[in-house]
Amino acid sequence: MSEILRLERLYADSIEAGDGSQFYARLDKYRFSVVYMGDYRSLRDEVISSIKSVFSLYGDAGQLDGLLEDEVLVLLNGERHWFPIQPQLVNDLKKEYQPGEEVLVYCLFLNQHTSDKKLYNHLLISEFR
Repeated sequence: MSEILRLERLYADSIEAGDGSQFYARLDKYRFSVVYMGDYRSLRDEVISSIKSVFSLYGDAGQLDGLLEDEVLVLLNGERHWFPIQPQLVNDLKKEYQPGEEVLVYCLFLNQHTSDKKLYNHLLISEFR
């Protein structure tokens, strides 16, 4: 997953180096392991807006209502990342894992490069094991 994020950054840089701005978005599903850190915070409005913007290109963004509240801190190949997490998973994740433990997560990847050259890579946790 770290390689995918790196490649998305490289692609965004190549687009920005061109002669104009370009919007693009991508939606995909991934399964990979992270280290659970146990910290949570509320999602910023900017993140919610980006996720809904990408999702609306592929389906009804209204399906995400009530699913975008918090994000959880994880380590992915030693790098800190905040991943949005579906609210119904939070209590179970807290009960089943201690900070520092490895968790297999199933994520919806929502990638957006805005016409004003802002790159968003979101990994919405929809399940874990």
